[in-house]
Amino acid sequence: LVASLAQDYREASRDLTVVTMSMTMIVRTRFIDAQLENAARNGATQVVILGAGFDSRAYRFHELLRNVAVFEVDSSATQELKMQRVEAVLGSIPGNVTYVPMNFNIEKLDNVLGKAGWHPARKTFFTWEGVSMYVTEDGVRGTLRSIATQSAPGSTLVMDYASRNLIELIKQSPDLPAVKQLTSWGEPWIFGIPEGQERDFFAEMGLELAQRIPMYGAET
Repeated sequence: LVASLAQDYREASRDLTVVTMSMTMIVRTRFIDAQLENAARNGATQVVILGAGFDSRAYRFHELLRNVAVFEVDSSATQELKMQRVEAVLGSIPGNVTYVPMNFNIEKLDNVLGKAGWHPARKTFFTWEGVSMYVTEDGVRGTLRSIATQSAPGSTLVMDYASRNLIELIKQSPDLPAVKQLTSWGEPWIFGIPEGQERDFFAEMGLELAQRIPMYGAET
């Protein structure tokens, strides 16, 4: 996949793996972008990007979010590199952006956010993209419960997740090409939600499932 970045689009698009990954990620990014825009225009005054990595929404949507507090939550090592890149590209870190170091497996989200200046009484838009599958079940449950119990009414969360069936397939068939691709990063997928039980799972965490879109479904 990395090698395809240096290829002409027409050449890279002959690889089904490249096309599948790029198209699904484009759809995922576009969907979350739309939900962010909708939340900001409907009164959200805080945005929390969980496992932010090199997420660029705080910078791409700078005008829309100029009066919104953005909290980027990730490991301190990732954030140090992120801040270097942001300063190199933009000259400085935008004043409305706060970097919040956190280990999802051992820390509580509301605790670390509270220390960083996040206000639970203010409507918040949360996004958790490409992260939950790498976190322990206890870590996922703890993070979701923090969002459900500590956020203001009207707050929303957009996240993606793996199915438990896929996690079991990864464990049982490590030599499949698709599985090797997932595990080649050195960070295994370890958490998935049982198929068909998504609504019950989120309800148990205190959240209402408003919309679910399968990655390879017709709507996507």
